[in-house]
Amino acid sequence: METELAIQTILGLDELIVMDVKISKNRIDIYCCSAFEESLCPSCLKKCKTVNQEYIKEIRDLPVFGKKVYLQLTERQFYCPNCNRYFTERFSFADVSRRQTDRFERQIYKSIKISNINQVIALEDITWETANEIFSRQYKKEQATKVNKSVVRFIGMDEFAIKKGHKNFGVVIVDLEQVTIIDVLQNRDKESLIKYFKTKGEEWCNAIEFFCSDMWDGFVNAAKSVFPNAKIITDRFHFFFHINKAVDYQRKALRKLFKDDADFKNIKYLLLKNGNDLTPEEKLKLEHAFAKSNELKSIYESKESLREIFEKKIDKKQAEQELEVWSQKSEKLENKYLNVFLKTLLNWKENVLNYFEIRLTSSVIEGINNKIKMIKRMAFGFLNFDNFKCRIIASFG
Repeated sequence: METELAIQTILGLDELIVMDVKISKNRIDIYCCSAFEESLCPSCLKKCKTVNQEYIKEIRDLPVFGKKVYLQLTERQFYCPNCNRYFTERFSFADVSRRQTDRFERQIYKSIKISNINQVIALEDITWETANEIFSRQYKKEQATKVNKSVVRFIGMDEFAIKKGHKNFGVVIVDLEQVTIIDVLQNRDKESLIKYFKTKGEEWCNAIEFFCSDMWDGFVNAAKSVFPNAKIITDRFHFFFHINKAVDYQRKALRKLFKDDADFKNIKYLLLKNGNDLTPEEKLKLEHAFAKSNELKSIYESKESLREIFEKKIDKKQAEQELEVWSQKSEKLENKYLNVFLKTLLNWKENVLNYFEIRLTSSVIEGINNKIKMIKRMAFGFLNFDNFKCRIIASFG
């Protein structure tokens, strides 16, 4: 009797009385029943005492000391004379239709969020179907408890590869002010995005003040269509990708022309790196290359002077003036790779300048995308996009 009382205390379920305990090599079976003589009818909420039948229901609970724990619960079916119906008694620790306690399900959910679903299945000795059902059920419960009353003002959007090498891209939409994921979509085309944002409602769309993304037309045109009050910002880091590409094209041209020149080898990342972050050795290595190519030196210095403009504490009007001076100087270099970038700048100038109003970037989404890549490697047990989407959102919850 003392053992049963001790187990009952450890179990921590006040609704149950432990009658017996059987311990084997790999599991613990706890035989128990309700601590109450009566049960409430779920229809009329009146107490009922008439038991029609009893049966044993096995319910999985949290493991103890490395052993699986099963509640061998004697459940009763009551008869309610007031409603003239039969019902099975209910317990708060497990749904009447489940064979796991709520706390066991929560533990499985937490494990799947941080691990590979197949590892959880193997560790806990459950089926894939059970693990997937638990994850979906607990995810919905978690999301239902989240109430975000704050108005979304700053939106960022970026794509990620759903299946690498198949040109299959999803979209992650982020509240850049609260740094929270708003949603994950399976399609990135303009029509799908417009349709999605319209479901958010006119009031929601009208509240968007700034929209930040890369330079893909589908994102920008969708934003223009649904966010009438938003200013479009070209993400600074995606924008700089294009001038970095111009610098790298110049490097590649020199490598092709001077194949055996060691000074043009292994300098790609030094050229693209923030100049202020270069070590003395790295600076010296670049100086050797610049001494042999004035074109490389000029385009690199142009890139660095552009970066300096973006790091200055200036407003949009001042930035416009400085970019104009920078463009004129860059044109005089007559560098064909830099000229391509100048056309890009001209086409996106207004969106680029909007950055100086609020200094908003979508860099946080890059971190999210990196985590999504990790989730893809860990969550290969999810067979459809909806489950994958839930996994992503749950991981950032």
